[in-house]
Amino acid sequence: MRSEWIKLTSLRSTPAALGALIATTVALSVLISSGTPDAPDPMEVLLSGVYFGQLAAAWFGVTAISAEFATGMIATTFIATPDRTRVLLAKAATVGALTLAASLVATVAAFAAARPFVEAPISVRAIAGSAVYLALVALLSLGIGTLVRGTNAALSVATGVLYLPAIAISLLPPELGLSVARFCPMFAGLAIQRTVEQPDSIPIAPGAGLALFATYTVVALAGGAYVLNRS
Repeated sequence: MRSEWIKLTSLRSTPAALGALIATTVALSVLISSGTPDAPDPMEVLLSGVYFGQLAAAWFGVTAISAEFATGMIATTFIATPDRTRVLLAKAATVGALTLAASLVATVAAFAAARPFVEAPISVRAIAGSAVYLALVALLSLGIGTLVRGTNAALSVATGVLYLPAIAISLLPPELGLSVARFCPMFAGLAIQRTVEQPDSIPIAPGAGLALFATYTVVALAGGAYVLNRS
């Protein structure tokens, strides 16, 4: 794990990705909140930048492994540590820790910066849960990057997993769309932000939604470990 920490923290792309995560989350939360002063659920608006900040989290998760495949350095890593599952777990721990730290900064800063535009009581669950969600996005993307390997292809898949269901659901009748939406990764995970129940709320409890997203993440990482050991 120490070697993975050194590798990731020494890459120029790491501060760029984490910096983009923080900047995007805060800036867009402020921008959206400034135009939505009477939001039905204030916390969802105050933390709305997470919808866009997750792209940086996905980029970080994908490049954490795909960059090594692209340069061929992954072969050296496997020579030093033949247990490939152990390598992936070390990467996951490092990616998760770095992303969670940056995400906590992002969500706390977004809430503080956007709150002058939208009045809302502090919800620790929504703020901390959004940070956990972003860390899980990075880990899900790490799993996808391990499966797909190519940076562009893996990022396309990760982005599709997050956003394409929203497009598909918008084409369905409202009641059916809501029923399906609770199983979609992004909608389920971001239910953690909800503090006000509305008629069009995704019908899944905040904690259960985040747990479902974590399950998808574990499946992606398990699939990545399987493919990594078979190659």
